Amino acid sequence: MSLSSYCSASEQRRKIAKLTELNLALSGPAITPQEQRRRDFVARITQKLTPKGMEILRYINDLGKIQRMSLTHTAGFSDQDVSYFGAVCFPESLVREAGPGMIEINPELKSAIDFVLDASNPQKSK
Repeated sequence: MSLSSYCSASEQRRKIAKLTELNLALSGPAITPQEQRRRDFVARITQKLTPKGMEILRYINDLGKIQRMSLTHTAGFSDQDVSYFGAVCFPESLVREAGPGMIEINPELKSAIDFVLDASNPQKSK
């Protein structure tokens, strides 16, 4: 059975256009190849992190620029967790120095980090 036996050519085109639009909406927003590479890169790096390291990354991501000392003093992460986090994330530029004693998420990787954090812990997603 074909569509032509039930509707005109113009109606077929309208139905095809509507179905195409619905299909695109269901597939989610398209991302650029660069963004996909960034997501892949961040996912590879975050696989090296401990669960506490992922919590630290989320903490920094949620707060923005923060005092490095606040990770241990305010947030209560151990010195060992913060040191390991820094050893993994600084060389790979997931985080960077943002002034004396300050750190922040690399803004070029912010959307990729958001994506990986949301995918790794859906109940804490936005």
